[in-house]
Amino acid sequence: MKDHELILRFCALNHALRDYSRPMKGFLNNFMGVNRSLDVNLSEQLLAEEFTRTIDCIYTSVGSRAFRPISTMNAAVFDAVSVAVANRLRNGEISEPKELKAAYDSLLANGDFEKAYKKSTADESSVRRRIELATEAFADIQ
Repeated sequence: MKDHELILRFCALNHALRDYSRPMKGFLNNFMGVNRSLDVNLSEQLLAEEFTRTIDCIYTSVGSRAFRPISTMNAAVFDAVSVAVANRLRNGEISEPKELKAAYDSLLANGDFEKAYKKSTADESSVRRRIELATEAFADIQ
């Protein structure tokens, strides 16, 4: 069920980051409760397209090591990178996903980002900071 949780984290943080408060489990449960009946504004089709497009872009650029700062999948890195890339894609700001790899590598080398994905990962400030850092890292990608 970890894969389901990651998809839910993507959807919730992508659409309700401003409402985030810890614990993550409570935030996800609340997001699901509010969106129990998907409508035109937040449809199943929209969520599926956003997720698929984002993951395809990241996988095409970074490959199988995406979201793995060391060797295992890191949910905090997944949150930050996927939400930041989804926002850029939504605004039509990434036309060449190959440029994403260099920005991704630079982000993982950023000491502030490392702190935000390793310590107190559910704290509001950590969640917002790592998404902010990822957004800045991908800001110049065309």
